[in-house]
Amino acid sequence: MGLSWEGVRSWPSGRLTWALVAGWFVLAFLDFPIPFLDDICYGAPAIEVANGHGPMIPWSAYYLERFGGHSCYPPYYAYLLGGWLKVFGVTTASFLFFMSTCGAAVTLAFAYWIRRWKLPTWTEAVAALLFVILLPTRGFRPDLCGFALFAVGAWMEAGGGGPRKLAGTLLIFASVATLPFLGVLALPLFLYRFAEGFLLPDRALRNARWGALALRLAVAGAVTGFLFLAMIGFHLEPFWTNFKGNAEDTVNLLGSIYLHNLFRSPGIFLRLVVFPALFFTGAACYLVSAYREFARSGDGPGKVAFSLRLGAVLLALGLIVRGIAVSSAGLALFDLICCFGAVAVAGWAWKLGRRTVAVGLTAAVCGLYLLACWQIVNWIFCKPPNPANLAAIRQELEAEPPDLIQIDMSALRYLYDYRLPPNARDSVFTDFDYAQWQQLTPEQRHGQKRVWVVNAVSLTYYDAYKNDPRIEPVRLFGVKIPHCVRNGAELFLLK
Repeated sequence: MGLSWEGVRSWPSGRLTWALVAGWFVLAFLDFPIPFLDDICYGAPAIEVANGHGPMIPWSAYYLERFGGHSCYPPYYAYLLGGWLKVFGVTTASFLFFMSTCGAAVTLAFAYWIRRWKLPTWTEAVAALLFVILLPTRGFRPDLCGFALFAVGAWMEAGGGGPRKLAGTLLIFASVATLPFLGVLALPLFLYRFAEGFLLPDRALRNARWGALALRLAVAGAVTGFLFLAMIGFHLEPFWTNFKGNAEDTVNLLGSIYLHNLFRSPGIFLRLVVFPALFFTGAACYLVSAYREFARSGDGPGKVAFSLRLGAVLLALGLIVRGIAVSSAGLALFDLICCFGAVAVAGWAWKLGRRTVAVGLTAAVCGLYLLACWQIVNWIFCKPPNPANLAAIRQELEAEPPDLIQIDMSALRYLYDYRLPPNARDSVFTDFDYAQWQQLTPEQRHGQKRVWVVNAVSLTYYDAYKNDPRIEPVRLFGVKIPHCVRNGAELFLLK
């Protein structure tokens, strides 16, 4: 099922699709997304690739102390983003437009599936808008890039001849190498492709289908595997040691963060309880309705096809539920599937004439998601720092350069445009934070040859600033939203 330019132009919502794509680049002009604490961890290797140094993080205290500056990051993203930065420059605008390009690719691929499933046009817009809110608010992570590779790969693999299917399979493998958690979608997809062979009546056709699938998987695995090894310099053992060490510091996020704050943070409660409940309830209703329709029709192959689809979905959900126990990316992907799934179910309800259910489900997902992803609210309220403040901070740093600069993500973007001086370090993973520094005597403070350049948002990470008057709570209809803050995005020097 191909996708031609003429086909796009003839679609009823073709203009809507391209308007959504253009919206990604408008957001980049508006400086979206806001700086996030993961930017330095995931953007830094790409910056070093663009500078010709390989995927390193030489100015991160975390990686310097544990891994000698080497990044354990899956290297595909570092080289994809690094190549982009090499061409367009290491700047904030370059970062933002890379993310917008990935988002545009996902929007176009998702539009294809909306039409293939013959869902109402409005579901395309709602799903794309949810995607805009969901992934970029978490900073320059591999999630958006990896999902773009997967979405485009799945679109190519679903239609066309052998070369197109092979290219799609290669992109899907590359997406898993970029964001390993996407394996929870890739595995059920290819198992479903294998099971489709049982629907073919002729044994020769069945064997040909399976042979072509096996060949595609073998070629894609060999190519992506070789590129992966080449990107890490064929040093698999050090890479694995590095990767394992980082994973041991970050796993079990579900138990240590999410469940412990399940009833304290409305965002976590919505993402782990409400959205899945909406999605699974709607999906269960749809599956029961679809099965009854198959049962009435007496279509044997239709029942088999339905069973295969159901098995693939259940396998994917099982892998996802397992994955969110150890991965923040897993939780993000879980949110993505729940939100998109809920919107898709709403679209099917609309087609069946149950428009009240469709409108109610869509309104619930969209309305509650603004609370779950409060970063979008923060971005709406926050303005860039005052240029006079930026000039004053730069002048003070240049007048008396400290031995060590600890810097947060907003300062990294606004003050240095992602081009840091050699003595800069990030403040995200350091053991010595501002709350401890505040307890030192003036003499001890004078002996600390370091300076913090932080943003007002980052001050909320420190216990000493829980009641800082510069931090304003976010309120919805006069009700304070817990764990949500806004401010003018000002920068501060803390010595």
